[in-house]
Amino acid sequence: MATTAPIVKMIDNLPTGDVTVRMLQALDFIVPGEWQPVRGFDAMIQHVTNESDPQLIALVRQHAISLYNDNSQGYQRAIWLYNTVDKADAALAAAALANQVGNKIGFLGFLKNITPKTTDAQYADFAIKLVAEVVGFCTINGLPGDSLGDFVKSLTSYRHEALMRMGTLIGVDGVLSLGPDFLDRTLRGLAEMGERTMESFPVYKEMAPVIPGSDTGEKMGFMQRSINDTADWITGLVQQAGLTPEKMTDSLGSILDFSKQSAEMVAPFIDLTTNYFTLTGTQTTARQIINRAIAEV
Repeated sequence: MATTAPIVKMIDNLPTGDVTVRMLQALDFIVPGEWQPVRGFDAMIQHVTNESDPQLIALVRQHAISLYNDNSQGYQRAIWLYNTVDKADAALAAAALANQVGNKIGFLGFLKNITPKTTDAQYADFAIKLVAEVVGFCTINGLPGDSLGDFVKSLTSYRHEALMRMGTLIGVDGVLSLGPDFLDRTLRGLAEMGERTMESFPVYKEMAPVIPGSDTGEKMGFMQRSINDTADWITGLVQQAGLTPEKMTDSLGSILDFSKQSAEMVAPFIDLTTNYFTLTGTQTTARQIINRAIAEV
């Protein structure tokens, strides 16, 4: 795991108006009011704690930095995980887009013969991102990475950036990319997908070291269990928000000129041009550190 940048610098440099922020704002209807584009570490402390005393904020800031810099804690590892799944996902999305373009444009048809099948890529993308959320939760909370039961229980109290991240994963990488039956389709796709196919995806190659399991077969099994065990909660959120591919496309039409294109093109394009795991994951990690710091100072 590479050393990450200082937590203060990362929060200070968060975007407030780029395409990722605009996308999250457009998807606010999934989990209304849960996410805000807060930028600046001191502003984040005030936002999380509702405190405005400069001396207290300074104390919390100092202790939060100390907690993040402590390598025995899981905070740096969590940041690395969120960053890595986004970066590797972009490579997978580029391959998926190339495949779609190859299918739709005759003289580029050769591309579909040298890039992964779009559906396989999308199954892997959703499953690995969900596992990244499981492992990220465990890492931040000092739990073993395979503590799936603890993660599932925690979903009932998911809030703020973490809930926005899950809502975006379900809406964009699930409903928009694979349709209303995305859970069943992904489970069938994983069951039919060979280990060699999974190993061909850049996102899997990058994330494999942190996915529970001793080999690709066991890691794919953990992906399937993660989907099965979270299916009830995910289905509940889909129903509560009334998520459909059409609703997702309409909502994203305000920021992307893809409203008349197929969802197969929209979803990988979003993966290629946004980094919502990195943005919200950085905020989630900072919130966890700040909450701990305010309790300990």
